[in-house]
Amino acid sequence: MVRQYNQAMKAVAEAEKLKFVDLFNLLPPEYIRTLADGVHPDAAGHAMIFNLVKDVLK
Repeated sequence: MVRQYNQAMKAVAEAEKLKFVDLFNLLPPEYIRTLADGVHPDAAGHAMIFNLVKDVLK
């Protein structure tokens, strides 16, 4: 389900000529360890997200 949602978001971004940060495919496997409650990232997880977004938006 997440994979399908990710593809839909990517298609919308492309159709609207927007940048899309594919966190689903870009985050490393160790990212999962930053999710203390299984959903929300801690500071280390947010840092991983920030670095990926920053690189795409440059």
